[in-house]
Amino acid sequence: MFYPRRSTLRVNIPNDIGPVIIPLLDRLLADDADGMCLQTVIRPYFVSERPLVLILRGATTCLYVEGPWYTVGDRRFPLGAQLQTEFGWFDLSPVQAADLIRLHEEALDAANLGWLTQENLRGKAQSTWQDRNREVDDPIALRQMAADANDAPPETGGRRD
Repeated sequence: MFYPRRSTLRVNIPNDIGPVIIPLLDRLLADDADGMCLQTVIRPYFVSERPLVLILRGATTCLYVEGPWYTVGDRRFPLGAQLQTEFGWFDLSPVQAADLIRLHEEALDAANLGWLTQENLRGKAQSTWQDRNREVDDPIALRQMAADANDAPPETGGRRD
């Protein structure tokens, strides 16, 4: 069956979220590599009955955290989670999910700070998020990848993993 590449859809967007949603939709629906990348990134968030609020991927496991989030007392809980492993799937309660998320966060902080120390970068932090000039920064990034792989640079507009 043939599906046209483009369809027209009319959507009523509430005025209070329009300024946020419209630019997001423009980027998401762009007919280019960036649009395809964004579509690929968000697709896994729509596989569950409950909205997924977090996906934590390891080399052999994946934790799908189901929301929305709830604060009870001084703790923040998701509604639950499902953990995919080589052994199968594990259905986690809100308490189990919150505990596992805390362990992930602690491990990530330790890995990030350890790496910064190892690379001698701790004193080189910037005070703000660094904007990208895509026309300049993307080709530099591609050359850095090629130099590390000791290979020719990848073609722009081609497959991006």
